[in-house]
Amino acid sequence: MDHWQPIIAILIVSLAAFWISRHLVRTVRRGLKGQPTGCGTCSMNQANKKENKLVQLGSKAKSDT
Repeated sequence: MDHWQPIIAILIVSLAAFWISRHLVRTVRRGLKGQPTGCGTCSMNQANKKENKLVQLGSKAKSDT
């Protein structure tokens, strides 16, 4: 009667394992190429580095007069 349930469960688990392994392999390959992520927004990407400007907020120092 319930012979189809294990088949569906095995299919779902197999697809999930395939998806995870595929993404792990892609991540490792990108890491070996020097591309830690595929988005291009990490700090290792020299084209995305912006000049950091330090802006100090707060009140001026009070004078003791």
